Amino acid sequence: MKPVLWLLAATAATFGVSRPAMAECEVTSVSVTGGQLVADYDGLQQSDLRLNAPLRIVANRDCRREDVAVVIMADAGGSQPIGSSILLESPSGVLRANLRAGRSSQPRPSGAEDSDKVGDVQVDGTGGGLDSELILTVPAGQDVAPGDYKTRVRLAASEKRGRAGDHLDIIVRVRPFVGLAAGSGTTLDLGVLNSGSQAQNAITFRTYANTPYRIVLSSDNDWKLERERTSGSVAYDPMLGGVALTGGSERVARYGYVPGGSEVIRFNAKVGDLPLVPAGRYSDWVTVRIAADLGR
Repeated sequence: MKPVLWLLAATAATFGVSRPAMAECEVTSVSVTGGQLVADYDGLQQSDLRLNAPLRIVANRDCRREDVAVVIMADAGGSQPIGSSILLESPSGVLRANLRAGRSSQPRPSGAEDSDKVGDVQVDGTGGGLDSELILTVPAGQDVAPGDYKTRVRLAASEKRGRAGDHLDIIVRVRPFVGLAAGSGTTLDLGVLNSGSQAQNAITFRTYANTPYRIVLSSDNDWKLERERTSGSVAYDPMLGGVALTGGSERVARYGYVPGGSEVIRFNAKVGDLPLVPAGRYSDWVTVRIAADLGR
């Protein structure tokens, strides 16, 4: 019997499993229109200064919450974020402020269904961009001299492929400010008039200023106490801080800048030589004004 030979052939095939490459998030730019924020600060304002500016973040569709965070970095270099607290400087001093990214007030673009929040910032997953906000807050009540307070920071988006961002100049202009507040009362009682007499209890008021200033006093009766409803008058001089102010229709006292920006001032009056006048009640109205003394 003839043997039957079988030829067995085996073909080895290599089958490759195709897997998509891991998508990488890439932020191409983070910027503020114009490259700067400029604001005016009034030290007398009771509420914080707040300025909102458009913030533009451009990223690809692969960026998600875990990939991106907008950070603020020092302009001088380094790779570590400095947080939201910043200091603005001028030759006159330092102003404290806060800078952070805020939620966009703009509507979401159509077709951006896969947009995702990054902290408080929206990143557009369609490969375009989305207008968000950068919020500058300067706390109220800071005692700083007039001047332009400046700093430069670098905005960056931290993501898997590094950082992308732009420089931002921040300028806060502190203008000279002065203010006046009533203190212990509005009536100065001189008692029984005598030559050289003063009130036992002076009136006090408080000034607020970040610059040298002047107090200007004016009198309804040209610095005379006049008898009510009949003729008769008694001359006097106003006093600030125990010093008599002499001169014309307006009496002026000048003050330098006081650290802390506030000062309590005492107002009194000193009667001149008392002439022979009828008995009665004598009075006058005095107006107190405060103005910046920019020439000093």
